[in-house]
Amino acid sequence: MANARATHSVPGADARAELARAGLRCTRERVLTLTTLARVATPRTVEELSALLGGSVHRVTLYRTLERLVGGGVVERVLFPDGLLRYEYVSTHHHHVTCTRCGRHVPITFSHARMNDTALRVAPDFATVEGHTLEFYGTCRVCERAAGGMSGYATR
Repeated sequence: MANARATHSVPGADARAELARAGLRCTRERVLTLTTLARVATPRTVEELSALLGGSVHRVTLYRTLERLVGGGVVERVLFPDGLLRYEYVSTHHHHVTCTRCGRHVPITFSHARMNDTALRVAPDFATVEGHTLEFYGTCRVCERAAGGMSGYATR
């Protein structure tokens, strides 16, 4: 599940500041988890995170830590087509394009405000938009070439 996105920079001191901004207590586990998620810069499962942390955070503590970080808005839950829940450091609001063959995913950004305005315009019975989910699925060019260009979908 390789991703070309650049690594986010959240060393320990920045992680502490990020936790403080989110109103979260600064614990060793939270700093390690947040720093690791920012370093890998791709959504990871709890199992993958646990391996990356090398056992320095107990699995139950990791689950609790991730839920606190999600609640504080510094980490997001991401669900891809494989059905596995992953966690990702929130550097900017973005979505993903995911290859349904190899699982590779690439982040893409849209104007959040514009999406909310559009939703309110086409659904006039709503007063506010509190959130959304938007993910794209398809076949990456590597898998398309491997299949001999036979995905059945139009490409550029």
